Amino acid sequence: PWPPEQLEAITRAAAALCRHHGWTERSVIGHLEWQPGKVDPRGFTMAWLRERVRERLKD
Repeated sequence: PWPPEQLEAITRAAAALCRHHGWTERSVIGHLEWQPGKVDPRGFTMAWLRERVRERLKD
């Protein structure tokens, strides 16, 4: 399992990159979505992370 602080850091970093580049949460992807054979991240889904990033981008 990922500690809550690390999940928050992942969310904040992804949102910061999206803001800087003018992207939406749809630009946040995991290795497993980009490269066949990759298995990460494990322990959470990218849909879950994108929802968190979407909420943070509202601020």
